[in-house]
Amino acid sequence: MEIAAMGLFWLKVGQGMKIDFSVLPGAKSGWEDGCEFMRELEVWSDAYEEKYMVPSQSNKETADHTTELLLYPVPAAFKDAGRRVVSALMDKRLRRAML
Repeated sequence: MEIAAMGLFWLKVGQGMKIDFSVLPGAKSGWEDGCEFMRELEVWSDAYEEKYMVPSQSNKETADHTTELLLYPVPAAFKDAGRRVVSALMDKRLRRAML
């Protein structure tokens, strides 16, 4: 039930933002429920990430700077451990893309 509600919520947010969902199979006929929308969105998202979320130096620079911002308040003695924690929180594809 929660997934269906989340799917419906994000569908409505996207529609409110005028996001074009025409790449999803159910866009023309409509979705039976929020679960169906979420499944289609997940399949599309995985394919998109597979194609475009690739290793890049610019990704690494963004990751490094963002990590430094996240760890700003952390004492210097713990920053190295903090970097490892941030890396561990990323999924495999994201870690690969961020080098």
